Amino acid sequence: MTTAALVRAAWKTNVWDNAALTALTSRAHNFDLMEIAEVSNAHAALMYHGQQINFFQYRVTKAREKQLSASRILYTISVHTQYFLEATTDTSGSNYNAVEDAIETLFTRVQAWSASWGSTVEYWVPQSEEPSLVLVELDDRPVWCGSYSFTGSVETTL
Repeated sequence: MTTAALVRAAWKTNVWDNAALTALTSRAHNFDLMEIAEVSNAHAALMYHGQQINFFQYRVTKAREKQLSASRILYTISVHTQYFLEATTDTSGSNYNAVEDAIETLFTRVQAWSASWGSTVEYWVPQSEEPSLVLVELDDRPVWCGSYSFTGSVETTL
């Protein structure tokens, strides 16, 4: 049976450790850094790649979608991703565009990797809306945050 832990491990190896994404940042956290960064300066340091805030964070969730029959259940496994990049002070929008490009790089990597996320799901679909990009403040700095989700499905026989 596919678990969130198996999906996290497959994504770590095949997505986050991929050269296309590590070229953007070496920071990819499988937990909500915002929840703990305010508590500890050590955790706040995890936001930085070089001298700027630059990291991915992702969360894997599993939900029971529906009972297909007395012995079959359909589960959905969602991977919610966010990319944070410190905003520049220039007016070119270069870091805004860099966040859009990073989300596109992520999508391209997931698409190229596997139709089944390394056999952890039977199929997956990207979110139907365009990525969400918002300006937030982290560590007293303006930061662009791009969000995008992927949802996989797996059928389990009891």
